[in-house]
Amino acid sequence: MKNAAKDGILTKNIDACESEFAECGNCFGDPEMVFVPEAPLLNVPQAAIVADPLLAKFEKAGEEYEQVMSLSRETASLMETPMIPKEEYLRNVNGK
Repeated sequence: MKNAAKDGILTKNIDACESEFAECGNCFGDPEMVFVPEAPLLNVPQAAIVADPLLAKFEKAGEEYEQVMSLSRETASLMETPMIPKEEYLRNVNGK
């Protein structure tokens, strides 16, 4: 599969998530949305070197949310910054 096709799948997944959250927005108010497509790496012990800094960002974001009931765009951006290059992530996920 070409990179453009892989990128398209990732984009479609994010679009689908946004759509689902938009549908249930009435249930939960106006939820903050942060997309971390690499989240499965958080459960891989060998990925701790890149996952632990992201977990620390999540903890700080939780503190920010607790204080002001929202996330700044800067905080959301920090959490959405890829842990590893997208190409490397896709290669590992696809077993190549």
